[in-house]
Amino acid sequence: MNKKNLVFIVITIFMLSLFTAYVSGKDAVKIPKKVLKLEKKADKAKNKKDFDKAIELYKNAIEIFPDYSKVHYKLASIYAFNNKYPEAIKELKIAKKLDNSDINTTKALSDTMLKYGNNLLKLRKLKEANNVYIDMLGIDGFSKLFPKLQNKMIYRIGLNFFSLKDLKNSEKYLSRFINIENAENDYPGIFPMANYISGINNSTLKNYELSNKLLKKYIALKSDDQANKYISFARYIIASNDFTVLKPMVTAIKKTTNRKNIKENKKKIKALAEKYIEIETNLKKVIEKAPQIEDAYVILGNYYYLKNDTTNCLNIYKTLIEKFPTSKDIDIYKEFLKGIKKSK
Repeated sequence: MNKKNLVFIVITIFMLSLFTAYVSGKDAVKIPKKVLKLEKKADKAKNKKDFDKAIELYKNAIEIFPDYSKVHYKLASIYAFNNKYPEAIKELKIAKKLDNSDINTTKALSDTMLKYGNNLLKLRKLKEANNVYIDMLGIDGFSKLFPKLQNKMIYRIGLNFFSLKDLKNSEKYLSRFINIENAENDYPGIFPMANYISGINNSTLKNYELSNKLLKKYIALKSDDQANKYISFARYIIASNDFTVLKPMVTAIKKTTNRKNIKENKKKIKALAEKYIEIETNLKKVIEKAPQIEDAYVILGNYYYLKNDTTNCLNIYKTLIEKFPTSKDIDIYKEFLKGIKKSK
């Protein structure tokens, strides 16, 4: 072996001694020896709970070699332990990007984001919590690792949007949850409420038929719970939806009424109102179980008025005035009652 070849071999061995192989995904990445030493020192500081020193050392290692996912992971663990969730999430996202195959990183990222979102939720920062939860749903591999948690988060996001009065986004996530295969059996604790809230959303969004379907589902699921206050409100919303649909149809018939067809049109209105008899059925149950719902009397009275049942209309409005004497609409009720008496 000549001198030149020997020198080349010596230099090559020396250079290789400065590096060690770190396997990341499919490819082996060369980690500088200095980085490994800094990592070791940081690990010792971390074990001694000298977190400031550990953070400094991990950051030094990252500065030299930013593609070492393990150091990002370890740095994130300190941040998470000290409830510095945004910092921890940032480092875990980098670690996952560098090594997407590491299940532990996916689990740590999911767990950290869940804790951060729940912490924001406790502080009533619903919008911020939802941003974190939605981000969590987008983690590659999250759905496979945590399918049940994913579904619960979909419900939670919908519920938060409902509280924020963002009904379109609320409905987007709640409908997604409701349509999950076997959701009724797998999530008996939250599935009924998902139907209830989605029913209210769709009522406000003027999707009355879907609203009624969802609310009837809720009532069927909770029918054995006699003390459930939401059942009465669900019945009230169903009746309100039906009345909202019925009213313009009756008004249209009345607009075409003249001396010649008055009797015929009264029959049409009565027949039409009979198709919506559930308005009366539901509101009577509401008044029985939740007599404090003022609008239940109003809608029922107006229903009787539409179908020309003046006797029942008078009785309901008399009860309404007696029961809610301090109502802001009391004068309107009284004037309406006078008009009914005159027409009768």
